[in-house]
Amino acid sequence: MPNEWKVLTRVIEQESSFRFSDDGYERYITAVSEAYADAISSNDGAPQQEEEYHSFLIDEVLSDDRVLNILQDEEVPSTRIESIRDGSINLEESVDEWNEIRFTLNELIDLLMLLKLVRDYSKESRSKKLESRYRLQKLVYMVNHNLMNQEDYSLDEGRFGLLSKTGYRYRYSNRQSGPYSEEVYEDKNRLFAWNLLDEPIAGDDGTGEVAERNRRYGIELSAQGEIMVERFYNRIENTDSFIISAWNQAQKEEIRRAAQMSHSELEEYVDQLEGVRTTDEGDELLIGPENKFQETDIKYLEDLRGEFEYARA
Repeated sequence: MPNEWKVLTRVIEQESSFRFSDDGYERYITAVSEAYADAISSNDGAPQQEEEYHSFLIDEVLSDDRVLNILQDEEVPSTRIESIRDGSINLEESVDEWNEIRFTLNELIDLLMLLKLVRDYSKESRSKKLESRYRLQKLVYMVNHNLMNQEDYSLDEGRFGLLSKTGYRYRYSNRQSGPYSEEVYEDKNRLFAWNLLDEPIAGDDGTGEVAERNRRYGIELSAQGEIMVERFYNRIENTDSFIISAWNQAQKEEIRRAAQMSHSELEEYVDQLEGVRTTDEGDELLIGPENKFQETDIKYLEDLRGEFEYARA
């Protein structure tokens, strides 16, 4: 069964008149994650039939008092809460919408580079995986921070002008746990739902990151993810695109740096990066580039698009 329960972290906001506060969103997805884990444990697993599985998510997870209490605290419209209680909430439609991805070139490259980051970090780390969701969030931030603070070779716009504006498209804001991007969280969840990433429990000590307050989750490539990365790995390493080459080099630099750090050392390092200490909680820290490439820039684009279509099917 695909990990469609991940859609529960978004289904409430499909009500156009409602948006979670930053703190409320974090509390909500933590409650959903805990309710799901408890429901799986008490039921000895989840139903395998899609219709039964969706009913299980509504009855056992969304209807959990921990979840409903947060929805009430956040003043979610009463009609939305009532649709959970009476089972009429349209979860199937929400799942279909969440699984959709436009597959623009920039999204595809971000997803591939995210998978490559996990693989390269696993090779550097003693644990052979990313040790936490916290570390993934901060490492992606470090990559973009590295790129955006490199010398701007703007004298040659044709080849070098975009160097300081490459990297992941993700937007980061400052939270209590430091730089955080909801888009990184969403893309990580997509890769997990498509069975390209695994997230084994890595410890009972939380990190304070979103959905990681009470336990820590490792991040590693699944067997299917390993196969996908292998197909494109050398194309990135030997690319003739200056932009991708610079991005890949910055990523490997930050991986080597972070892989040698303990959790507390990483916290201290990220905290001293420009803007982190001087930016208020909730304020924007970094905006990734929305457009990095033309369709003709990536020779293996159609192969890459096909691989993600296959993984999502």
